[in-house]
Amino acid sequence: MPVRRVDHKNPVVVTLLAIMVVMPLSLVNQSAPKSLPIKHVIVIMEENHTFDNYFGTYPGANGLSPGIALPTSTPSNGLVSPFHLAGPDVSSDLDHSWGTAHAAYDNGSMDRFVIAENTNTTIGYFDYREIPYYWDYATQFVLLDNFYSSTMGPSLPNHLYLIAGQSGGLTDNAHSETQLHFEQHTQRYV
Repeated sequence: MPVRRVDHKNPVVVTLLAIMVVMPLSLVNQSAPKSLPIKHVIVIMEENHTFDNYFGTYPGANGLSPGIALPTSTPSNGLVSPFHLAGPDVSSDLDHSWGTAHAAYDNGSMDRFVIAENTNTTIGYFDYREIPYYWDYATQFVLLDNFYSSTMGPSLPNHLYLIAGQSGGLTDNAHSETQLHFEQHTQRYV
């Protein structure tokens, strides 16, 4: 398809372009308050933790439901309820891959977290004793208790969403040739 160039010498085109640029700016200036009450926006992106893992027991939050219990196997041989994790260190990194996240989601039933992870640790939670600074932030600022990650899966696609508003179709943390090229470029020039 041939590319049509804009005739930048045509006074009508120049006038329309000027209107398109100046008009929105004048509208913004008219409607904007003289001073904004918001001085800073701070985004803390946690990795490999759910809201319930950090704030499931936070007072007033939409966190862990009372009496919740999840099956430990299929068919269910038992149930496990959320429990307090005694320390800030979890012995192993839980699997947060695309496949595990979708298996845990179970087509919206949200009942296979323990089964998909193959460990009860997936429904353990911390509270103010282990993460006092996060709970302090929650007390002083907005706590997004109904916020969900953009990609139901691992870290890299969600990091890309935070910065770019999309993941470029990436659904895993696997090293692609493009990512390796980026890392090599970064090591060389940064």
